[in-house]
Amino acid sequence: MKLLRLLPLLLITAPLSAQETTRRVTPEEAFSEAAMHYQASRFTEAAALYKKTASLISDSPSAHYNLGNALLRVQTPGSLGRSIASYARAFHLAPRDGDIRHNFDFALKRAGEELIPAGTPATLWIAFHILSRTELKAFQFLFLWSALLLGTLWVIRPEWRERVGTPMAVVCGLWLTTAGWWGARAALAMKDPAIVVRMNAEVRSGPGGTFSVGFKVPEGRRVSRIGGRKGSWVEIGVPTEGLKGWIDSDALEPI
Repeated sequence: MKLLRLLPLLLITAPLSAQETTRRVTPEEAFSEAAMHYQASRFTEAAALYKKTASLISDSPSAHYNLGNALLRVQTPGSLGRSIASYARAFHLAPRDGDIRHNFDFALKRAGEELIPAGTPATLWIAFHILSRTELKAFQFLFLWSALLLGTLWVIRPEWRERVGTPMAVVCGLWLTTAGWWGARAALAMKDPAIVVRMNAEVRSGPGGTFSVGFKVPEGRRVSRIGGRKGSWVEIGVPTEGLKGWIDSDALEPI
């Protein structure tokens, strides 16, 4: 699988104190060493270092993507689910990246799902998700403040009304479009999503091991945490099957 180049890093590790005997590893060093392990097919070691990199620079899609690649090659219990969680984080940060989208879909298919829902035109789905949530929110605020600025000029400078009227209408239309787009994305998104990281995880009728097993969820399946929580047990819903129940939180990885 293709390794993405790590984005420029702004994070700089703090100077070591005199008492520290072990030098801290920078994200660049961890990423470079992880890439060497990956190329040498030492996927467990690569995954550990990519995980360290992703924890240090959580907004880097490259770190999450490469962690997903390494975990997918480890092929141990839980690695498929955790690879899907990593791909999901990378996709949310960089939805236009074709490699991320392809590997995310590939891993989901191994778990019995697909990235693009059945019956949905691929082009339409990709266009709907072409902007990340951060980008969409940024455009929404940009158009809102532009509309407010033009509206202020329209009010305080009557002689400019003819010139600012059309741009103000266009910007207002763009703001309404991005606001509606944001609302549609929020409405269709899974609530508090998580990935099952345990093989055939048991979902019970109540929050505890004494409750009966209602059904089992395969590793890698996306579920929604629907609000209930008691001790280490979390209430989940499985949207694809319309089922819900309680599961041990250790069987989930939030995304």
